[in-house]
Amino acid sequence: LSQIRSLSLFGHWEPFFVSSKMKFIRVLDFERTRGLKYHHLDQIWKLFHLKFLSLRGCIDIDLLPDLLGNLRQLQMLDIRGTYVKALPKTIIKLKKLQYIHIGRKTDYVWEEKDSLMKRYCVAGCLCATCCLPLLWGIDGPPHKALTRRDAWTFACCVKFPSLVTGVHKENGTMVPKGIRKLKDLHTLRDVNVGSGNAVLRDIRMLTGLHKLGVAGINKKNGRAFHLAISNLSKLESLSVSSAGMPGLCGCLDDISSPPENLQSLKLYGNLITLPGWIKGLQHL
Repeated sequence: LSQIRSLSLFGHWEPFFVSSKMKFIRVLDFERTRGLKYHHLDQIWKLFHLKFLSLRGCIDIDLLPDLLGNLRQLQMLDIRGTYVKALPKTIIKLKKLQYIHIGRKTDYVWEEKDSLMKRYCVAGCLCATCCLPLLWGIDGPPHKALTRRDAWTFACCVKFPSLVTGVHKENGTMVPKGIRKLKDLHTLRDVNVGSGNAVLRDIRMLTGLHKLGVAGINKKNGRAFHLAISNLSKLESLSVSSAGMPGLCGCLDDISSPPENLQSLKLYGNLITLPGWIKGLQHL
């Protein structure tokens, strides 16, 4: 097992597929592996030489633990098509990361968000039962099931605020503050920035980005978004989405210096007229 450098799985997961004895493995590709759950990932966080990790399409994965920060050699993380709503704070320790693919990509955006009262009621139910629903929802033997700390972090720091603010309706996954420390990032998509401006300020500092996808753009964070995009001169691909009303209306007009090398622009959400600066993009 110690000689294995790359492992790709197809079909149904079995616990013996991954072992901590695979000390020098570089690539793990579990795309669309059925039956893969949270506790099955225990051994992965011990594979310190791992450079490529794909859990794409593993629909039973809805949380990544802080132990993700152990993978200091990781260059590519792909969790598209999972139900992971937020990356752990330890992601900012992975200074060699170049490609982060996250979120559940879809061409559909919600036309309306739930009322504030309904969101508070749902969030209140979650808070009242604390981590219990989460522990029920993630299978595994009691000694390997979700830790209390990870459960609390997810329920109280991710699920509860996302329900209250309505950002759970947005496509994309939330990332922690400090993502600017990942200076080698080439690709970052799709990030849910609907909860505030801090992450957009971080993205502004990632001047090496070539591909970016953001969700949750609105009038409150519109200025931070404009400043971020204007600072990303190497950007070649940009995807922007916003759920509910007014959607993208009035959120794109004030970008003073759009990336000159932009070749792909995808807009999802309510939008009446295209911003004027698009006409000046020669490579689009």
